[in-house]
Amino acid sequence: MKILFIYQICSLGGVETVLRNRAVGLTALGHDVRIALLEDLGGGAVFAALDGVEIAPPQRRLRELLDDPSLDVVATIDTPSVAPLIAASRFRGRVVAEVHSNNFANMGYLDELGSSPASLVVVPSAYEAELIGREYPGALASGLPVRVAPNPVDTGLFFFEPPEQSARGPVLGWVGRFEEQKNWRHFLEVAATVTRRREQVESVVVGGLAAPEAVKRDFRDRVSALDLMGRLRWIPALAYGRMPAFYSGLGASGGCLVPTSSFEPFGMTVLEAQACRCPVVASRTGGLAELVDEGRTGLGFEVDDTDGAVRQILRVLDDAALRAAVVNGATDAIESRFASEPAARAYVAAVSLAA
Repeated sequence: MKILFIYQICSLGGVETVLRNRAVGLTALGHDVRIALLEDLGGGAVFAALDGVEIAPPQRRLRELLDDPSLDVVATIDTPSVAPLIAASRFRGRVVAEVHSNNFANMGYLDELGSSPASLVVVPSAYEAELIGREYPGALASGLPVRVAPNPVDTGLFFFEPPEQSARGPVLGWVGRFEEQKNWRHFLEVAATVTRRREQVESVVVGGLAAPEAVKRDFRDRVSALDLMGRLRWIPALAYGRMPAFYSGLGASGGCLVPTSSFEPFGMTVLEAQACRCPVVASRTGGLAELVDEGRTGLGFEVDDTDGAVRQILRVLDDAALRAAVVNGATDAIESRFASEPAARAYVAAVSLAA
């Protein structure tokens, strides 16, 4: 199968990571993958060493890619702007509309899918499928099938790396953009509560480089008000290739990753941490709840429930048997379902021209 993925931007985001990992898996299975990223926002390093990736191609070049007679599938990821170009091209294979967005303001196009070239919708989680059916009746009325194909993690890159230096004590980690739905403020509250109960515990936040200055000031003010100065490290950006060492360090410290999102269609940071044998204690919301099987692949808490989050974190910190169980269970789930090749097989099955 030859497939062209089209996404509206090339940044250091989750969709770019998914496309990279999916290309690795599909290529390993013998498929021919092309990726077109329409606007360059500095994320090209994610695709280093991958062939067939074009960043900010002119429209003429994009039309050439679409007119390729050997092309079987075109998959657009939250990029409805290319629908007219696809319709005007010579492509007559399967057009897939992939939905990964968690921003309602950008999802209105789903109500118009019936008039687009798409013949199929693919989402990364059952939660996202349910969300589309509930919030966008036009998508449901279109009659297009909605299929789930989980996002992949590249276990050739994300695996446990023994840290060069040992942490002084357990470290709680949080990774993401400083957006409202990522709920970073709740992580700070949780971290402050845990550090009051466990003097040796420290925290680290990765992300926020592109946040507005007002949000960065709010972050710093809250860290100060919660008495986390000197107990929390802020890393505004970390290169993708250094993330495995970061997650490995969290796990080796005796700590864990603590995603606190209030709304999440999938949750790549959870998979990446799990692949590096780092325990995950996450809010039970959206796609996160599908990745964290309580007591088997991680532990969960209700959104904004600080006491519940703290209880679960302390269980992971204090109970060695539980910690080992969720780490091993997550490793099994990664290998069987979320590593690049099994996830690629699931994707091929979802977009199969015969399905």
